[in-house]
Amino acid sequence: MDTGKTLRKYIKGKSKWNVWANSLLERKEKLKKAGNWKVTQIVDRNGGLITVSADETIPEIQEILDEAFVDFSKTHISNFTGESGTGGHWYEHDLDFGRYVYEVTGIDYENFSGFIFPGDVTFHNAVFKEIAEFEDASFHGLCDFTKAEFKDISKFDKATFHEWANFKEVNFSQKVNFSEVAFKEGVNFADASFKKKVNFSSAVFKNEADFSSSKFEGDAEFFDTEFHWSAQFHNSIFQQDANFHLSRFFNWANFRQVDFERHANFSEAEFKYRPDFQAILSKRAFSLRNTIFNSNIPNFTQANFAESPRLDHIEITPSPKYKNLKHYPKTMFGKYNWQKYFWDKKFIPYLVGIFLRAVNRVSPTLYSTIIYFFKCISHIWNKFINTRRNSNEEAHYRALKRLAIQAHDHENEMKFFAGEIRARRHVTDFANFLTHDFASSMRYWAGFIYEIFSDFGRSFIRPALWWFACLWLFANLTLSGAGLEDKTKCHNSQLTPKEAAYTIGLKNSLLILGLTKTNIVKQAELCLYGVNKNGEVDKETKPYDPKIKRAFQSKPTKADTTKTDIPFKAVVQGITHSLLSLLFIFLLLLAIRNQFKIK
Repeated sequence: MDTGKTLRKYIKGKSKWNVWANSLLERKEKLKKAGNWKVTQIVDRNGGLITVSADETIPEIQEILDEAFVDFSKTHISNFTGESGTGGHWYEHDLDFGRYVYEVTGIDYENFSGFIFPGDVTFHNAVFKEIAEFEDASFHGLCDFTKAEFKDISKFDKATFHEWANFKEVNFSQKVNFSEVAFKEGVNFADASFKKKVNFSSAVFKNEADFSSSKFEGDAEFFDTEFHWSAQFHNSIFQQDANFHLSRFFNWANFRQVDFERHANFSEAEFKYRPDFQAILSKRAFSLRNTIFNSNIPNFTQANFAESPRLDHIEITPSPKYKNLKHYPKTMFGKYNWQKYFWDKKFIPYLVGIFLRAVNRVSPTLYSTIIYFFKCISHIWNKFINTRRNSNEEAHYRALKRLAIQAHDHENEMKFFAGEIRARRHVTDFANFLTHDFASSMRYWAGFIYEIFSDFGRSFIRPALWWFACLWLFANLTLSGAGLEDKTKCHNSQLTPKEAAYTIGLKNSLLILGLTKTNIVKQAELCLYGVNKNGEVDKETKPYDPKIKRAFQSKPTKADTTKTDIPFKAVVQGITHSLLSLLFIFLLLLAIRNQFKIK
């Protein structure tokens, strides 16, 4: 359909237009149900995409495509130049170099609102001199607005784009509204210019959304917007506020080298895969409050912030290291074959899904328990077993730590420091001393011990529990090594053997030098290691030996009843207990320092 034919049909009004459009859609649907609708997309001579038949044996396909094609290219559309409701007029104007333009006047206020476009449509180089209304419009084919100009307000509220939409190099001179728009295929806004406020609130991008090198001179609203495929904003400029509050990015979010000249709000947004903020420039407030990065670590390397970013309650959960099956190692089942068969073909996930849905119907509680169990297994696998790491994670955590320091956010600073140490494992630090550098292995195990015993200096509970566990362990080892029965008090002490063992344990774990001189400690040692134990006094006469001091001669003396003979094993246990307790007390004090930011 040429431009003149399109305009003759258009000026008759929406009702007649939609009757024609629905008749074509019905013919198209019949071919689809019969399995005969086969089309492909090619590049035309002007460099744009067009839909053509992929089956020459069914000529009706191409007939429908040709008839459904709508051409508004190079058309200048004005509203209110004639009486509303009387129908429009169009005029053809010749330009230099063989170019032409069509001017349409006398169109009703809602010029394209509710229109159905059954096939490909082009508004290439079109000019909308007054308000452009596309509310509730439905585009069932490729849609091309390349280099179009909207000189007044543009409204695309609740419009639906079923195929690829191209808004490249479009110029919006006034406010633009794309709220609740559904882009079911990709959309291209690259190099677009938004002079005033643009609103994409609650819009859904099912495929790629390309805003690269776009210029937003007014406020940009992306509130509660869903990006199901890649969102490309690299090299864009936001001169006013950019609001991505509650937006969800299900795939790659690319904000590389974006300039945020005023407030950028990503609070409560969710990034599920590969957020990239490398080398961004933020000149005003930048908020990541309650933002969830349920994916790879966000990349803020070389990002510049004139004001400290807000990172309150930010949540970062690295995804499983292997998402692409081509990286899986060879197995006894052959190279990748069994993984591809079961996972790429979705057989196992499909069966598991059926099973879980059945369980949920029978018992929601059991379903929740199973889900929680598998989440725990997944967490343990990704944190301790799965050793494949992203080599860039350490740099990403380091950049986040720098942002937290800049924001004086001590809690997130500690969190990102912990992530940085974890990210080194199996990348620069390795557990095996024999196969890797000794220094890297020492760093690996030091970091591992630091995490197990104190959660990287962030936990009070862990070192305290370990301290009590050591006290219990070594007290029982002391009691067992003394060979005493905890039934009665020692005849030469006011303590029972168990009380004596815990007294010795407290002396070793508290590391208070003055405690070693107290009477209670002497009683405990006498009870456990005295010459006469368990209430029995050794009265047997011992033969005289000149090599032994007189206190050990046959006749019992007062010294015999106060003599202690501590075995070497108990001494080693005491030293070990003291060293471990020193470590746990240090970690406990470190946690207190970190918690209260003591310098």
